[in-house]
Amino acid sequence: MKIHLLLRKIYKLRTKVRLENRQALDAHLYGTEFHNIELLLRSTRTLGRETVLPQELETLRDQYTCQEERRIHADLQKITYTIDSSTTVSLVTGQGRIERYIYPLIYLFLKHDLEIVQLACKHDLSTDEFEKVEISLNSVFLAFDARRSDLIATFQQTHGDLERKLENYAFGMFEKSYKFSSLSWSVSESNLESVWERLPPESDDDIDENIAPNILKSGVQQPPDCPKPYQFVNEDCDNEFRTLEGLWAGYCTWEDTDGSMIWYGGLICLSLTKSTGSTTFNGEALCSSWDDPVDLQGCLIDEQGTTCGTKLSLELGWIKCSGTLNETSTKIIGDWLTFFGAHQSCSGTFCFTRTPAPLVQFRYTESESEKDRSRALWKFAAAAVLQEVGRQQFSKVFVITRLRENRRRKELNIKAMIDKAGYTCGSPYKVEEFKELKSLEQTIDPTVSQFFRAIARSIIQRLPYL
Repeated sequence: MKIHLLLRKIYKLRTKVRLENRQALDAHLYGTEFHNIELLLRSTRTLGRETVLPQELETLRDQYTCQEERRIHADLQKITYTIDSSTTVSLVTGQGRIERYIYPLIYLFLKHDLEIVQLACKHDLSTDEFEKVEISLNSVFLAFDARRSDLIATFQQTHGDLERKLENYAFGMFEKSYKFSSLSWSVSESNLESVWERLPPESDDDIDENIAPNILKSGVQQPPDCPKPYQFVNEDCDNEFRTLEGLWAGYCTWEDTDGSMIWYGGLICLSLTKSTGSTTFNGEALCSSWDDPVDLQGCLIDEQGTTCGTKLSLELGWIKCSGTLNETSTKIIGDWLTFFGAHQSCSGTFCFTRTPAPLVQFRYTESESEKDRSRALWKFAAAAVLQEVGRQQFSKVFVITRLRENRRRKELNIKAMIDKAGYTCGSPYKVEEFKELKSLEQTIDPTVSQFFRAIARSIIQRLPYL
């Protein structure tokens, strides 16, 4: 019954485990080892409710069980609960048949596994933690299978009815592992239902806060540093900076000779943080077409040149911006120009908003807002909600669309890098493909764009003719 209680607690804690550990835990719980444990539990017959043991016999049984549990627990601690082969099992259990020790071993391993799952509810863990438990349980069942093979060989020589003998030997714990595989058995032939009925009711016990992380072999994993463009507003910043600090996303555009608008570099994300000065700020800027983020500096000024106004200036590496912070609409708008050396390269206008980078592609334009603001807002809200719902629910349309776009991004990035490096005599990069890649970069999060360029670089490095 102790093993049943541990299994119930482990499965119940699954919903409380951190999302970073959920996938590893699911693979652990639905692995072969837990199927073998359930097959063993279903195979072993328990004493009926009408069976009453003498008090002295129950006392001796409990004393022996506690003594053996303490001994095996001490031996497992010496090897940090790691059994890497079936031969190591006998070193832990000592002399004796595996049927005497398999239940104490499983109980102690599940108890240790429960502590790991409880730590997974609070910390990021390495996937090795669950894999090492699986290796240990697999080693125990390898020793169990070897013992079953020996019994089958013995019974086949001395008894005619092998299944009958296995059913009566050791409370039948070898019976179903002989009849069925670890992934298929007959639930109707199980006596497990009566065991679950006798379990005490579930309790809402909280996670044990006293479990020390030193039981982990790989230790607690430090979460990766978030990209600096995702550093949001500081709660202790001054009032005049509350509408400025944090994440901004938008475009730098200029007008082409044919009157069409061209985006400079694609989608740009700004991460603004307060500096030591009362009116200055700094941070980083990341663009969909840049390989690395660039440092950002700026300050607040007013029209007369004094401090603490709504005018501001920004320097994004080689891009210089001068604009206005609109606190009502939470927008930064203005003009920009680029300098390479002492010469001006190009110039245009920019607009940054608080809209998250993945949703900027659905945001309404100024002309749409002026024409019918309510309609523009509803259109933007509906598109943004559908995008988020599709992303969270993994809808078929969303997944197919993203896969198609991501595959195309990878192909175009590979062609662009090959063309830029001059690896081929002729250019594999057509003008239409250049415009298509720029169009895709206008709708993609800059961090995701960096990811696809990293994939393209890795593929190019593995090309045999380079």
